[in-house]
Amino acid sequence: MRDIFEFFCAAIIENFDYRQLPSFWRFLGNIGFLRRDKIRGEVINRRGF
Repeated sequence: MRDIFEFFCAAIIENFDYRQLPSFWRFLGNIGFLRRDKIRGEVINRRGF
């Protein structure tokens, strides 16, 4: 019974880690697009090798 409980807890915790993070980033990107925010980050200019 304890093993089943541990597997159940692991299955719940697994879904709150990586799966929601890209969705949250997409949500923030869409909000920024609708607000017409400037793109975050820098433009990297190449200088050669």
